[in-house]
Amino acid sequence: MELSLDGAPVGRVDLDLTAEYDLHGVVAVVESGALTALRFGECDVTVTFSVRPVGTVLQRRRTFSVGALAPMRETVPLIGSARTRPA
Repeated sequence: MELSLDGAPVGRVDLDLTAEYDLHGVVAVVESGALTALRFGECDVTVTFSVRPVGTVLQRRRTFSVGALAPMRETVPLIGSARTRPA
C-alpha cells in the first residue's frame, strides 16, 4: 500500500491477510458402495493480519457450525461393483 500526504508519496506499507479453515466432523455419505456426499460439522477459521517487516499485528480465531451437506458431482465408487446413481 502506498502512503501519501497531501498527494505526495511518503512511503509504502506491505500488508498480508491470511485465512485458514479447519473442518471438523466431516462425514462421508456412502450409498450402494459409492461416496455420494460429504456432511460438514464445524469449521475453525483463523484470520491473521500482518505488516511487513513488523510481523503479525492481529489474529482472530472463531468456530462456526456448518451443518452443510455437499453432494458429489459424480459418485465415487469405493468398491469394484459400486453403482453410480443417475445425475
